[in-house]
Amino acid sequence: MKNQILIPITPSAVSQEVIRLANRWCKVTGSELHILHTRSKNFMQGKKMLFTQDETLMKKDLKEMEKYLKGMDVSAKYEMSSVSGEPHLKILETESKIDPEFILIPAHSHTLIKRVFLGSTTRHVLNNSRGPVYIYRKPAKKFNLIFIVPVDYSDTNSGLIELADRWAQKSKAELMFIHVAELPVIEDEKKDFTWEWDQRLSDDMAVKEQLKSEREQQKEKLDQYISQFDVISKYKTVLEFGRSYEKIIELQKMTDAILIIVAANSSYEKMQNAVGRTAKTLVYDAACSVFLYKQG
Repeated sequence: MKNQILIPITPSAVSQEVIRLANRWCKVTGSELHILHTRSKNFMQGKKMLFTQDETLMKKDLKEMEKYLKGMDVSAKYEMSSVSGEPHLKILETESKIDPEFILIPAHSHTLIKRVFLGSTTRHVLNNSRGPVYIYRKPAKKFNLIFIVPVDYSDTNSGLIELADRWAQKSKAELMFIHVAELPVIEDEKKDFTWEWDQRLSDDMAVKEQLKSEREQQKEKLDQYISQFDVISKYKTVLEFGRSYEKIIELQKMTDAILIIVAANSSYEKMQNAVGRTAKTLVYDAACSVFLYKQG
């Protein structure tokens, strides 16, 4: 794997934001950039769309890209490439060729209800890339330097936690490891409902004690699990009950975390390129950017 970030760009405002983010990241990590521009659908021949492979056009593209980057004062080391074809296919071809640390690509646009709308290229790359994908979402406000890391005790979590710790050390961020457990079966659920106040109060207190005990056990399990990784960065652990994506999004809103680092799927080794429900929901609904970790 090269210490490079692959950035597909277009001459747009969102590409400028992505490049600035990548440039700041490279200053912290020492990574380099590979900036890719794809020219698509150049002309029609009958009903067929063709792509020109003219070398003169490619050279012109590279000159324009160089001018574009200099105008943005990019200080990181970078290389550029100009290709012709369908953008989503060329991005994945380039990923296969250079084996980058990750692909940095924008979520693109949003609806009036603030749910992210993925462009077709971003969606295809998200689902079919071999390695990690950083889905950049333009922040609506200033976020805190906190990385949220969902943990589910799967084999994939080992690489996820190590990467999160490495990134947090380099950027001086705080980590928040969250595990969302299933709600335990409450013994009181099987009891008949009663209007007797004293009995009802007694039953409610018993349920609270049972949940408290379960929470303490689950929290201890989480703390012990994280401790085995010898995390150097400052971190906290959070234990919740319920639906994973709901609790993770709640935590992001409470903390104003700048990034969520999540595994694409806990059974990724058996489901190549699969993106699980939790990860995909976070990409669409979280207010911040999401780094989708894949063991490529």
